[in-house]
Amino acid sequence: MTRDIRDYVNDIYAAREAAENFVSDCTYEDFLEDRKTQYAVIRALEIIGEAAKNIPDDV
Repeated sequence: MTRDIRDYVNDIYAAREAAENFVSDCTYEDFLEDRKTQYAVIRALEIIGEAAKNIPDDV
């Protein structure tokens, strides 16, 4: 099944929203001490990067 550009944009939006939710109720200091949240945010950024690679530069 081929994915449409909109699918990748939706992946980016969903990962951004997830990352925002992961840190919405913590301070920067809390974030630095919470390895699970750090890994969750890093994974969301990885998803964003992978999806962005599949969107042509001319879009």
